[in-house]
Amino acid sequence: MFQDYINKDDKYLIIFTHITNQNHPEFTNRLNLEEGYSGNWRIGNRRVFNKVMLYVRENNINKIYLADYIDKELLPNSNRYRIYFNNVKLLDTIQENWVQFSGGQNPIRYINS
Repeated sequence: MFQDYINKDDKYLIIFTHITNQNHPEFTNRLNLEEGYSGNWRIGNRRVFNKVMLYVRENNINKIYLADYIDKELLPNSNRYRIYFNNVKLLDTIQENWVQFSGGQNPIRYINS
């Protein structure tokens, strides 16, 4: 579970996303690790966090990344945001599915440890 990866002094935004997904093309382009963003998310406007944890499904492999939060940008004509981050590090490859890892169905989790 995500608790295995958190530091009690940090506040986390945890995101479930895919590199690519032929079954759900709407998920494509939600993540760009090289440029440091993940987009098209409903984020609580008053939420505060300094770390971004990414649960990434890639070719049926679940990878956990950790990054430093930089900023968020409201996407045009929507109530959704693109999240910017840097210093991305691969933490682990796990067997747990998203529900087991996060404890819920929502693709966004906030952790204020």
